[in-house]
Amino acid sequence: APDDSWVRWDGKTYTFDGPLQRKVVHLLWSDYEKGGRGLSVTFLQEHVGSEALRFRIDSLFRSKGVRHPALGPLIRKSGRDRWRLGA
Repeated sequence: APDDSWVRWDGKTYTFDGPLQRKVVHLLWSDYEKGGRGLSVTFLQEHVGSEALRFRIDSLFRSKGVRHPALGPLIRKSGRDRWRLGA
């Protein structure tokens, strides 16, 4: 979606409610389109404007203790403190 509120990936649609989730997805998607290998947590935190002392992607994509379905199939770790889209 143009506002990054949803992404269709591998036949599934993932929706993103919060502005920080949407910004992270936007940044990861841009990196993916450029053939990137993922972005550091520090880079993501700075570019989404989070002031959290411990910014964590796996925590951002969790609600009431439930992991977001996009974690794993769409949003994946790409090494220590790095995240990327896809396989």
